Amino acid sequence: MTDSASESPPLVVDLHAHYPMQWMPDFYRSGIAILRVAFGGTVAAAKTAMNAARVKVELLVATEADPRLVLEARQWLLETQQIWHTRLNRLKAFLMGVANILANFPKGSGPAVTPELMRAGGVRIAFSPLLDPCDEFFDGYPEWPAGSPFFHLQQQMDFVEYKVRNRAPTDNMWFPTRDELQGAVEEARTSERIALIHCVEGGYYLGDNEEDITNKVEILAGRGVGYVTLAHLFFRRLATCVNALPMADWIYNWWFPQENVGLTDLGKFAVRQLAEKRILVDVCHMKELAIVDTLLVLDEYDTRKPSESPTPIIATHMACRIGKAKYNLSVDTIKSIIKRKGLLGVIFSRHLMREHLNTRGDTWEDTCQVVRSHLEMIRENGDPDLTCAAIGSDHDGFIKPTLTGLGDAGKMFDLSRWILSNYAKEANGILRENAIRVMTRMWM
Repeated sequence: MTDSASESPPLVVDLHAHYPMQWMPDFYRSGIAILRVAFGGTVAAAKTAMNAARVKVELLVATEADPRLVLEARQWLLETQQIWHTRLNRLKAFLMGVANILANFPKGSGPAVTPELMRAGGVRIAFSPLLDPCDEFFDGYPEWPAGSPFFHLQQQMDFVEYKVRNRAPTDNMWFPTRDELQGAVEEARTSERIALIHCVEGGYYLGDNEEDITNKVEILAGRGVGYVTLAHLFFRRLATCVNALPMADWIYNWWFPQENVGLTDLGKFAVRQLAEKRILVDVCHMKELAIVDTLLVLDEYDTRKPSESPTPIIATHMACRIGKAKYNLSVDTIKSIIKRKGLLGVIFSRHLMREHLNTRGDTWEDTCQVVRSHLEMIRENGDPDLTCAAIGSDHDGFIKPTLTGLGDAGKMFDLSRWILSNYAKEANGILRENAIRVMTRMWM
């Protein structure tokens, strides 16, 4: 790495940068979040207390008791809910704060994705994933009275936008709508203003029936959501997923068994709805069969619009399957994404990018060679000019440890310099133009 303090970093589009993650503890404490988590004795006590209050209300109603007693019981139920929501939100905020420090943020520092670091690294457009880990971890538990996962998602979106609006003017960040994207790209080329684009990680937010999915996809399109990662850490109704946790694949498969499907019928419906509303489908985390099903659904969808080029699909934070990790994309998947002129965003996770190597690799030179091996695998499988290669760091997405020298968004400058030096012909495409091409195809 070289001293680049006097140079201006080139424009970079990051397909997957978890800017909202730093705000999750504040979000939980804010009262906006409605908790939906099961955690040890605290939650057991909460469920017991609220069930007792609810049973009392139902019994009084069933026995046609004095309306005043029913009203008092309902007030007691409401107060019980509020007390336990507050206690559990505090617990959730504490746990997320500790998890960020120990397992997410770079050692000895704060978040990897901040305005200062993005600006230093040249990141002017970043796709900003939204997710609430507890909504996924404890999917299927009874909902708290005032909120569903999609409600949490909308509130998180509002909260992050509020935080961006109320940061110092020097931060110069915004969430453009689809109508404003062309202007956002031009601003990114000529100024230091950073455009953040909402995206959703986890299809479980879309609901469990077709009407729900239709309505929620329309809402997300109206909010300017760029893509939805249908699969994530665990199978949740729509798409089967591969192991992205720091454990052996066989342990994951034994511990978290899944249906023997790719996309479920609801998952196929969701893909059609997302395509209809011009929201990209991110196939990261999907099992191979789910990716094949996604391609088949889009093949059928595209036959209805023969005048248009194929609907692109993307893998926003991926590695090539040089070794055995099932998370990493197979040759067939890489070729399919290239055929559709989609995007392959190279992730900065050490254990995914280096899983085929026996050496630990603690130097910048090691990192550069690993990135080269994945770019060359993309080239060898149908993309000689790397027109589908991109960057998808997954910073602050619990990928710690990262590749050496790429621990935060500010280090993107060093990677840009290396790409410009070693891939002069393809560099602009890898860093930004390939992503902007897909953005233009879908939304401009």
